[in-house]
Amino acid sequence: MPASGSILGNAVKRLEDPTLLTGDGKYVDDLVEPGTLHVAFVRSTVAHANITSIDDSDARTMPGVVGVYRADGDDLGLPSLQQFQMMPEHLNRP
Repeated sequence: MPASGSILGNAVKRLEDPTLLTGDGKYVDDLVEPGTLHVAFVRSTVAHANITSIDDSDARTMPGVVGVYRADGDDLGLPSLQQFQMMPEHLNRP
């Protein structure tokens, strides 16, 4: 490395590589805190589709599932995402 200490345009020895490449490193996903929950978002597999119904009964009964929440707002007691007052009326969906 030049006297200026700049890493730009210079090879830099990466000290973390051997640990990570041999599987001995720790990643953020490896950290487990008590009470930690994970979230999964499921989107439509069909672009511009009109969703007429959702059967989430299997998801609700899976072991370890704490809750299933949908965008229609029923589960959280919130208005539908399409009905927030901050949106102009002509942009709200029926």
